[in-house]
Amino acid sequence: MQGSGGMADRLEAFLPIPGYLDERRTVQIEFVKTTNEAVQQAVARIGTVPPPKLGLTVEHIRDQ
Repeated sequence: MQGSGGMADRLEAFLPIPGYLDERRTVQIEFVKTTNEAVQQAVARIGTVPPPKLGLTVEHIRDQ
């Protein structure tokens, strides 16, 4: 949340690609100014973000 101080206010300037932690673009970071905006965005994204691909399958784990 912007304006809350500390790293939260500096993080955006450190991102190599705006809105993402790195070039893989696996998780998008959104910056908001109010708690209401944060909650609205979080609720809107429920069910829209696919789970990360960790490279493991049920078969892979079973066969270990």
